[in-house]
Amino acid sequence: MPRLEALQAKKKQIDAQIQALRARETRQARARDTRRKVVLGSAVLKLIEDGRLKFDDLVNELSARDRKLFDVNDRTPNATTIAAMNETKFETMTLDEAAGLA
Repeated sequence: MPRLEALQAKKKQIDAQIQALRARETRQARARDTRRKVVLGSAVLKLIEDGRLKFDDLVNELSARDRKLFDVNDRTPNATTIAAMNETKFETMTLDEAAGLA
């Protein structure tokens, strides 16, 4: 019986290690996904700021739910919102800043 109990204890430790590893991998994947979104969002805002991307073209690609975030409720963008976005100077950041490394 002592051997069986030792093996069960070892199995319990291994199961805990597996669970911790899976949780860490999930956190890392979410962090990478968030970083990609921040970096891409920063790039899009820079393109709008530089006039190389029009805000209304971008908003027209969004779902109705997401357009509400920009006060745009239908397929026709709100002129006030577009003007405000086109005139806004967005803070841009480097990749290291976006990743929290700078």
